[in-house]
Amino acid sequence: MSTMWHIAQRDQAWTCAGPSADAVEFHRGLPGYSPTPLVDLPEAAVRCKEIAEVARAHGGDAIVEPLDVRDAAAWRRLHDRLRGEWPACDLLVNGAGVGAAGLVGTLPESQWRRGIDTNLIGTALGCETFLPWLQSHPVRSHLVNVASIAGIIAPASMASYSASKAGVIA
Repeated sequence: MSTMWHIAQRDQAWTCAGPSADAVEFHRGLPGYSPTPLVDLPEAAVRCKEIAEVARAHGGDAIVEPLDVRDAAAWRRLHDRLRGEWPACDLLVNGAGVGAAGLVGTLPESQWRRGIDTNLIGTALGCETFLPWLQSHPVRSHLVNVASIAGIIAPASMASYSASKAGVIA
């Protein structure tokens, strides 16, 4: 049986495939890919637990794991846990994304750092941590980094978000 890690993010917290209905469809559309780790910031683990319950009610399965994507050691712990439980990783969907609105010259440094550290550095840390395992897959695997059209067509009011997503595209 194949195993898949789906690691994605919504607004300020990591979750699996968005709303609960999407998580159910995600499991239905990928037979044999179970359990799926639902990775979220520690303060949002309740949301992941709710999604896991919905997935289980519809025949799927999930593991809930807290993760701050800005923390390289946390990525390593997640990698080590999953690698210890499953022999292969087929897919990493790496979709860090926290929003920030405001024009350049009006944003506090903390807002710039939060966006860059989460959206760009968090994505890079996921790649650095999981890519060797993905490359060792006996058949093939995939790494999907989710960016945003805002990284290409940067609205003036989304300067820090657009800069961070442009980095992911690069």
